[in-house]
Amino acid sequence: MDSIYIKKENIDKFDSWLPENYLCKRDEVTNFTNSWTTLKEINATVLDGWRFSENMKSDWYKKHITNIQRTSKATSNEIDLAERYEQTIKQSLFYRMRHIEPMKLNVESHLMRPPSIDHLTSCVKKGDVLIRRIGSICASIVSNYHRQHPVDANVAIIRGLELNQAIWLSFCLNQLWYRRYLEQIGAGTTMIRAGVKQLEQMPIAEMPTGFVALAKIYYKKYSALAYSQERLYNLRLSVNNWLTQKLSGSNFYTKIGTPDIKSTYIQSRHINDQLTYAASWQASLSEELISDYNCQKLTKLALINPKSKYVSDPLQQTHVVKISDINSQLSVNKPEQNDFGWRTLKSTLMPFDVLISTFVQEPRVAIIAQELKTLPLVSEQLAILRFHHAPGAYALLMETELIIEQMRALAHGTTQRFIQHKMLEQIVIPEIEQSLAYSWHQQLLELQQEKEMLEQEISLLLEQMYSIYRTIHPEQNITRTSNEPTH
Repeated sequence: MDSIYIKKENIDKFDSWLPENYLCKRDEVTNFTNSWTTLKEINATVLDGWRFSENMKSDWYKKHITNIQRTSKATSNEIDLAERYEQTIKQSLFYRMRHIEPMKLNVESHLMRPPSIDHLTSCVKKGDVLIRRIGSICASIVSNYHRQHPVDANVAIIRGLELNQAIWLSFCLNQLWYRRYLEQIGAGTTMIRAGVKQLEQMPIAEMPTGFVALAKIYYKKYSALAYSQERLYNLRLSVNNWLTQKLSGSNFYTKIGTPDIKSTYIQSRHINDQLTYAASWQASLSEELISDYNCQKLTKLALINPKSKYVSDPLQQTHVVKISDINSQLSVNKPEQNDFGWRTLKSTLMPFDVLISTFVQEPRVAIIAQELKTLPLVSEQLAILRFHHAPGAYALLMETELIIEQMRALAHGTTQRFIQHKMLEQIVIPEIEQSLAYSWHQQLLELQQEKEMLEQEISLLLEQMYSIYRTIHPEQNITRTSNEPTH
């Protein structure tokens, strides 16, 4: 049996004694990087994410929330903290792995709310490098416009670096050279997980002088992109505030499942083929909104899945727009690969069409804010709404709780709940005053255009950064594959 001698200091570098740590291709990296400094040596602090449980029956939840709320011995500060913990968990005000993308935080709309807790070391700060620790490793950086929510335990934080150095580190961590070092199987598991000690001992090349200017430009563009997300959040707040004021006093605020309601009277005309309380509630609500609040059926304001004279040939298309392609910024991401194995709508997607997910457990809305170079097909899991005017304003309205609750009430199924396209005709929405609708529409389009421009500029910057990165990272046997991002 072959054997090798391993020095004690090399064993101390890793969290386990797995042979893979010493015999795998990581050696290609470590042999070249002996002269580089580690994160620990440059005084970077590696922090674990927030370890908590969303399960109300778990020991953590009982200790930090339930027991404190029930005991008479708890101080006012303890009760306040327990309530803030509960609010953070229920509203999902923390960053998960899915929010960490290469060189970018993919912020969902609810994460633009002010944080409920900010005293934990796991709460992010400007200049922090966030690392997705499990599976495919990647890193992003925090700007001053991102809310200081905590990260969960599947995300690590590297803190204490000067901003340009943090951007350099974040860029490096998204390259295959460094990912190969980190993506090693942990002890007693088949899952890739980057440990804190492993991150501390990771060697990092000295930042080239030419990278500094690019890092400064990148952070300026990246901050502008984050600021556009904040402006979109404020626009959404304006829409919700307008809606709350318009429907003040309506039965919409007596929502489905309100604990105080033991029974309720339903008129026979509100009972339809679904024979469910939720559907009857929606029928009653729609009647009230139309008669008392000057609302309209969706069919009065938009065409639903309008028929096209020209139906695209699926074999000639580049991609199919699916639910997963709709992001939290009311826009559509272009899929990275072709996929024709989907049932699609017999409608051609046009500029200013609004897409809405029929999967009510994951409501998503997007607007096509520009001319399309190709005519993509649309999955049957989405619906196309072609509003008669100010589609941007109504796209914002379609993602409010008023619409989401109605769609949930009309959905069918148990585990995977979808609403049939025909049922969308029963949705009722307020008609927005023309001047206000046009203002919201223009604001949304401007934000979409600004976002697209900034993303294109950042993409070009990252290519320039990669050229500088490659000057001090020779290829050797570490090559990129077609499906692995460079940044």
